[in-house]
Amino acid sequence: MADQDGLNIVRWLFCALATLATTGRFYLHHRYNHAPLRPDSLLNLLALLCLIALNATFLVTASTSSITLQLQTTLASYFLLWSTLYLVKASFLALCWSVFRPSPSFRRWWWAVALYTFLTFWPITLSQLWQCGDPAKWDDPVTCESLLSSNMKANAESKAAFILALHASSDLFILALPLAFIHQLHMSRGKKVSVASVFAVIAVDILMGVLRNGAVVWAGLGVGVEVNEELAIWMENLEAGVAVLVCAAPAYGVLLPAARRRMREGVVELREDVGGIGKRKGGSRRSGETDAGDGGVGEAVGGPVGGG
Repeated sequence: MADQDGLNIVRWLFCALATLATTGRFYLHHRYNHAPLRPDSLLNLLALLCLIALNATFLVTASTSSITLQLQTTLASYFLLWSTLYLVKASFLALCWSVFRPSPSFRRWWWAVALYTFLTFWPITLSQLWQCGDPAKWDDPVTCESLLSSNMKANAESKAAFILALHASSDLFILALPLAFIHQLHMSRGKKVSVASVFAVIAVDILMGVLRNGAVVWAGLGVGVEVNEELAIWMENLEAGVAVLVCAAPAYGVLLPAARRRMREGVVELREDVGGIGKRKGGSRRSGETDAGDGGVGEAVGGPVGGG
């Protein structure tokens, strides 16, 4: 089995990296964009706070000898884990909205995906209340001790498969949503590839979820039990930290040379407008463009989204 001290070190290491990445996101917003923070950045911050609280519950669970307290902190860590992951999903949905919202057809599909994602959160999180069979006895040591050694282990793979189906499908829908509407962006093919790469990082979250829940399923089926149980433990401890890192990653698109060049060109255009040279209606920003420097996509989008 995985070494607990090693898990703690790696878990807090990824938490520290996620904290630095999220802090950097807010610094880049302050450095390159003086507009108010967008919802995707605020959701990133909430995900980080849940991650820190999650790591704290892991420490409490490992340090106590009380079975009741262990059950309570295990339930708390489960809710915090999925709250972190779903706040990351919400951040990407908010980022999609900020880029593609001028398209009427996108807005309809966005609401459908957002509703589906919201609905998948509840069966995943509430299923943990049945960890000891009866929701009314979820923290009863006597009830849980007998079930965790028999019935719960027998049902572990089916629960993992159920969670994997809901978790991965919502991620796939969020990934497919922007990719399906990139062709409507008024920009060159190279810029469209840049936008697609921003949203493609969601695939990392999908991979982590597949590895974690897939390992539980395979272990339950008796395939490579020791290896898969080890993998499931590591993925459970790393998935949330990696998800927050992925959530903050798009903001760093502003550091790419092409993005910096377009931002400088935008500043020059703005100064020309203020000076009365090359004035045009509507200011220096074309309709549909997103803010630069916050979500990381505004720098890649070179024009508005077409209707449809």
